[in-house]
Amino acid sequence: MPKATVVHIAEIAPGIRQIRLQPEVAISTDFPPGGHLDLSLPNGLVRSYSLVPCQTPQQFEIAVLRESASRGGSEYLHTQLGLGDQLTISAPKTTFRPIQAPTAVFFAAGIGVTPLISLADQAWAQGLSVVFHYSVRAQSQAAYFDDLASKPWGGTILVHDASRGQRLDLAQALSSVSPEAAIYACGPARYLTALEQLLDARGSREQLFVERFRQEDLQTGGAGLVVDCVQSGVTVEVGEDETILAALERSGIDVPYACEEGICGTCVTAVLEGQVDHRDTFLTPEERSSHRLIAVCCSRALSNRLVLDL
Repeated sequence: MPKATVVHIAEIAPGIRQIRLQPEVAISTDFPPGGHLDLSLPNGLVRSYSLVPCQTPQQFEIAVLRESASRGGSEYLHTQLGLGDQLTISAPKTTFRPIQAPTAVFFAAGIGVTPLISLADQAWAQGLSVVFHYSVRAQSQAAYFDDLASKPWGGTILVHDASRGQRLDLAQALSSVSPEAAIYACGPARYLTALEQLLDARGSREQLFVERFRQEDLQTGGAGLVVDCVQSGVTVEVGEDETILAALERSGIDVPYACEEGICGTCVTAVLEGQVDHRDTFLTPEERSSHRLIAVCCSRALSNRLVLDL
């Protein structure tokens, strides 16, 4: 994977660090709408961060919230990363599906705004109708607020400022959303869960496409199982409290991964035999029902054996 040099760091809102990366080789800095990069950090962690359209050519831009319960990624980027440092990066990728609807409605909460900016850019460029809900603790502390206001679609933004008692009423907002609209959302788990529940209640969950920061109450343990890796000819025994990913790594099978929570899709692997106990949020319902793909970082098996294309 290519390396990139840190060429810009700025505090763009309280607790939010803007970081720009210059790839050391000439690679395309175009990225799919809603895309993200995997960063391999010097502390051994691999983490995914959403890409924001960058005004400087040939650079990638991310914005990182310093999380109070950081697992090491945001803390490193806020306290140890400096100008001139180099990081290994992946190619840009996305967890979002393409917009195939006449109207695109966006629900962004806090730092969840970052992947939705490029999606709104795309929707507007395609001539679609756009509605952009942006929920913030305070407008004066919101990331990219001025940049969004200057967008061609800036007039579609509906700001929900909690500091002024203007919290978003999700049910009311959804009541005006057409059944033909595509809904894209990113934000804290409770925000996204509430959105999912409301759409479930009206039977239109298929309209929603989300990106999560992390899964709440994720359980990765379960009954032990055997995983046969066809390409490498290795059979791996997975313990009750061990993820398939950890067992594969222990056995010398290299699988790319990032979030370790079934969110980003980096570790998704082809299943040749067996029934999957899906615990990710990345795969579509159709992909889950086929039992032909698995996020090995968190999912397990409904059978006592899986055959993977590894």
